[in-house]
Amino acid sequence: MTAGSVLILCGGRGRRLGPRSNDMPKVLAPVNGRPILSHVVEQFAGQGFRTFVLATGHLSEKVEDFVRSELEGYAVTVSNAGVDASMLRRIHAAGPLLDRQVIVGYGDTYIELDYRRLLAEHEGSGFPMTLVTGRIRNPFGVVTVDGGGRVTAFVEKPVYDYYIGSFAFRRDLLESIGEDLLERPDGEGLVALFQRLGSQGKLRAFPHEGLQLTFNTEEQLDAASTLLKEYFTMREK
Repeated sequence: MTAGSVLILCGGRGRRLGPRSNDMPKVLAPVNGRPILSHVVEQFAGQGFRTFVLATGHLSEKVEDFVRSELEGYAVTVSNAGVDASMLRRIHAAGPLLDRQVIVGYGDTYIELDYRRLLAEHEGSGFPMTLVTGRIRNPFGVVTVDGGGRVTAFVEKPVYDYYIGSFAFRRDLLESIGEDLLERPDGEGLVALFQRLGSQGKLRAFPHEGLQLTFNTEEQLDAASTLLKEYFTMREK
């Protein structure tokens, strides 16, 4: 197994966090007393990863200051693709800094995941990309309706496989991504890439069960802090 690169997406604006997102990147929002980016980096480091690429955009200078002051013990490179760069363009721009195999994480998402196993299974599979998935129960009944408004099926609170915020890919995949995807705003290009690979039979799933924390609003941020504190307490016991 190759060592692999860790690419952490840190460029989101976090608009739903309210006024605090005007001068603080979402990845530096405090969760259980420290920026969530600290928790994410430390989790990777605890599994032996030491080299990181942070793909930034919005308030990149704040992330760069944080790297200099708080992440001195790691080899961290910041790849700033610009404030308006989409998620996929930020990944693409970081390409020259990456190893042959890459794990992508989100700087605002903490997953209780064995990233070494993800990397090994991805590399061994031969697939160009592997998505981390979790089985989540839909809280609603799902209704299928035909063109005439007639209900043809009803499933009560089904369980589906969801993408939960991490994936691995081969760096050479970036060579096949054109401007038609890179120029799409926000995460649309990345979603389109997932869809294209899936339709071609080139996308693999890595099933995960366990903690997965992310947030978009102030309320979700508070809830994430509580859950992460409880998680760390349980691990200590």
